Amino acid sequence: MTNEQERHRKESTKEQRRASKEARREQAKTLKSAVLDVRQLYLSRDLAGLLAVPAHLPEWLREQPELLIERAKALWKLQQFQSAHELYHKALTLDRTRIEAWLGAGRLLPKLRRQHEVPAFIDAMLTALPRAAETSVRAAGIARKANFFALAGRLIDEALSPPLQASAATVVEAARLLLELGHHGRVVTLLKKSLPVADRALQNQVAELTDLALAQLRLARGANASMPVSETDRAHVIAVETILALGDEAREKFTPTSGSIAIVLGSLGPGGAETQAVHFIRELCSARWRPAGPIVILLTSPPKLHSGFNTDKLVGLDITIESVSDFDADFDSVVPEDIAGPLNVLKAGAGSQTAFLVERLRAHRPEVVLVMSFRYDLGAALAASIVGVPRIVVSARGDVPAAGSALDHFSKGPYQAVLARKRISLSTNSPATARACAEWLGTPPNDIAAVKNGVDVEGLRSRRHPAATAAYRDRLHIPDSARIVGSVFNAKKEKRPELWIQAASIIAAWAPDVVFVVVGRGFGRDHGFASLIPPELETRFHWPGVQEDVPNWLDMMDVVLLTSVTEGTPNVLLEAQALGKPVVATAVGGIAETFLPGETGILLSAHPTPVEVADAVMQVLNDPAYALRADEQGPAFIRRHFGIERMAAELVDLCFPGRQTNSLSA
Repeated sequence: MTNEQERHRKESTKEQRRASKEARREQAKTLKSAVLDVRQLYLSRDLAGLLAVPAHLPEWLREQPELLIERAKALWKLQQFQSAHELYHKALTLDRTRIEAWLGAGRLLPKLRRQHEVPAFIDAMLTALPRAAETSVRAAGIARKANFFALAGRLIDEALSPPLQASAATVVEAARLLLELGHHGRVVTLLKKSLPVADRALQNQVAELTDLALAQLRLARGANASMPVSETDRAHVIAVETILALGDEAREKFTPTSGSIAIVLGSLGPGGAETQAVHFIRELCSARWRPAGPIVILLTSPPKLHSGFNTDKLVGLDITIESVSDFDADFDSVVPEDIAGPLNVLKAGAGSQTAFLVERLRAHRPEVVLVMSFRYDLGAALAASIVGVPRIVVSARGDVPAAGSALDHFSKGPYQAVLARKRISLSTNSPATARACAEWLGTPPNDIAAVKNGVDVEGLRSRRHPAATAAYRDRLHIPDSARIVGSVFNAKKEKRPELWIQAASIIAAWAPDVVFVVVGRGFGRDHGFASLIPPELETRFHWPGVQEDVPNWLDMMDVVLLTSVTEGTPNVLLEAQALGKPVVATAVGGIAETFLPGETGILLSAHPTPVEVADAVMQVLNDPAYALRADEQGPAFIRRHFGIERMAAELVDLCFPGRQTNSLSA
């Protein structure tokens, strides 16, 4: 190559680079202009106009991460969560360093009922992004929104660790999250440290957060508001201790009606706790168990659809039933001022429910308050303590809260405070959950009682009528030749309905003669879980809603399936076996105690795959021996271990120690 050719080549290369650089500059300019345009549309709330913009842009521009993120934000505003999540994900496949895309995709997971993916998502996010305090705090915000409180706390600790050298703005954001996590003392001490805060807006935020934390601690402490703040102070735990101390004073002045009992329940609607409460109330009204004083039922939830489901079962009994909806008690006039503050810390407004309970308990003066609650909720127990009721029994119906969950985070400390003062007797409805509860609270195992659920086996079996099951089949257009996999549950996340439906889809592909029936709330068109049912399953999945005639609905099923992620003792498994039906269920809470694995059904792992669930159901369906064994052994097993009189005797003994049976009325 001659010198002239070499010179010409270099000039040509230089010109190409200049042209390429100019093209990139123009593209960046065009992209910046497009992004500014869509952001202006977003700020002006013209979301439809924003989403129409890509149609007028060159193809290369439509798929830029910046524009994908802006479109995702608009779709989120329009509550098109799935489409928004897909765009955030697409932006991340193009550029994994886009923090806005990580934040958007992570915060959408709870909206899509995919909270369980959050820990793995955060791991991927922290791996993709540079290690920085701001990144950890933002990841903590995602964990907090998904109710992974322990994970959020660990991420905040990491962000505030010396190696990451958090900026003042990041420390303030960490403090804001700590306040949401209930770490009031830590917020105060963290923000008291000298922060290089030159920004006036940031200074205002520091003052605002400090004032909020101190205000909550003052309310929680009541008369002891002037105490110094410790880094470990948590307002909701202090509030419970304050209420208990004042309750001890009230108890000294309280004169109960001897032998009387108040049973606190959400409603008389369909559900496990409600069913067991009704069983117990009916037994309690019999001559054998009847206490000397009045029996009062206090319902704490406002009426809603099916809230009177079990009311007819209590007609004619010598009891008083009162509902929060029938009383208009004023909180400020009913609850003393020194207790109102701590209560408001625990529950914003601490409104009508607390006022109702305090007023009615003062009016009835029961010797015992029995709280029947699915959740580990102390509200009713604290109301009883405020009044001064001498004995409070909490019968928790579910499994212990998941580690790191919101319920675990906010319930554990208060429960430990209550148990330390011996102010309640706590029971669960299975030995397994009693052991788990003792471990959760760090108490001796004997401190938590186990009262197994009770089932009226003969009553259930006497209500079976072949004509009724045939009529239900006809109503749903289920041929006599079809086999039915079914259950009775309300479609809540604890029941894991998505796993149930995924397994049903697989079973449907394997066995064309199988149809599916779920009795309960939650699968209607106005409910979130309706969208889980795939089109190919719609004609074979039947949701008749809440039904009173549960025995005949269960009797039409060939296998009863329960895929819960958390349970105490599910009534549906007990009732199914009382009727001689085989069951398949996950090994969570007290489920393993409710049937004979390998005999009357199959016990799955706690977290099976849909294929594993489907395979277990097909094993039972295809082996006639399961149906025979369930029919022979199931009813006898339930009578032996879950008799209704045994349940009543044990609950009476918890409520009135040493005064069991009809000696109460002596």
